[in-house]
Amino acid sequence: MEMEYPKMKNAKPVYFLLLKLFRLSDKEALSRNFYWLHLPGKDYKLLEEYRQKTIPLEIGSGISVSGGTYKVRMSIKNKSKKSAAESTTSVSTMELEDRNGVHGISEETNCVVQKSGLWSKIHRNIDLARSGDKPRTLEVKGIDSGVAFFLHFSVHTSESSTGENYRDTRILPVHYSDNYFSLTPGEKMTADISFEAPEGSKPRVILRGWNYHLNHAVMM
Repeated sequence: MEMEYPKMKNAKPVYFLLLKLFRLSDKEALSRNFYWLHLPGKDYKLLEEYRQKTIPLEIGSGISVSGGTYKVRMSIKNKSKKSAAESTTSVSTMELEDRNGVHGISEETNCVVQKSGLWSKIHRNIDLARSGDKPRTLEVKGIDSGVAFFLHFSVHTSESSTGENYRDTRILPVHYSDNYFSLTPGEKMTADISFEAPEGSKPRVILRGWNYHLNHAVMM
């Protein structure tokens, strides 16, 4: 199959392409392939500008533990639409911890957070769900609409490791049912993550992305 970029007055030099294969009988998706491409003679430099976009996401987590075996189910939804008018960031159903203690936010609470003060504390770490808790949801509303690009999970110990004392805190091996994915507006992806944690460790699952900068962590 050969495809050509549609003729447009203001064609973007970098563009995304999503291909899905459906079964006709029940419209179930059999395969999904996402590509980032550029026009002939162009390059991918505009992807750097795409880092600045803030895409609204809905992130859910559920955890089960048996001995040293952890099973985590993460669900990510791109909540952006063709026209995004939101200009604030909203956080719900989670706990925010800073130097002064823990700030609890219930499921009924909708807390609008600006990009200063408390925002910088959220940016460092978000504790969404702990082992034994019911599945929880975090909603982050951005000001932009578009693709949540190159999202990916990794599993780490809870030890901090920065600067001169940096060391690799990843827990390996880890099985991901899906990882390194991009979501178009309205799309939702579920990933099952399983791993064995070292004795005495406190594992956490971290979500990062090309244009997702909250450094979201699910603590066990």
